[in-house]
Amino acid sequence: MGLRFPLVSLTAYRNRWAELDASSNPFAIVTQAHLQAQDTAGSETARYQAKLGLIRSLYRRGLVRQDILELFRFIDWVLTLPEGLENQLWTEVQQFDEERRMRYVSSFERIAQRKGVEKGVEQGIGQGQARLIQLQLQQRFGALPPEVEARLQGATPEQLERWALRILDAASLDDVFRPDSEH
Repeated sequence: MGLRFPLVSLTAYRNRWAELDASSNPFAIVTQAHLQAQDTAGSETARYQAKLGLIRSLYRRGLVRQDILELFRFIDWVLTLPEGLENQLWTEVQQFDEERRMRYVSSFERIAQRKGVEKGVEQGIGQGQARLIQLQLQQRFGALPPEVEARLQGATPEQLERWALRILDAASLDDVFRPDSEH
């Protein structure tokens, strides 16, 4: 009994660049990115040009948007650039994208992403504040009842700040969580 496995050397496609370039098969682009990564290993400028060329080729191949995004991620991973060149590339891709009127990421999506990141950071800060207050309360007053822990998790940033300041002078948990009207 024997098994046969067909082998393909990606380097064999180096001489078939035009064929790869004309193909809409995603593996053609993957092969091109791999070959470009090998060929441009010593030159950031050459790598920049290769990466830009491959990204532009994604648009002209008639791929659907989701395929463009996935292949862009792969190209970005295989053909890494220093931050300065990445920023320059991003600017050039945006200009190209606007000219083609086919958004890689629309301005609405970029704003939504930025807002999502900001919201995530705010939530992370809030969770960190709640955790810190919880530890301080446990250190000062011992084990906390579940309702206090739940109250900390559901608190606004303003409430957390008020409670954090009250811990300094509070004689009890009730003093920390007293309504604002009470002094």
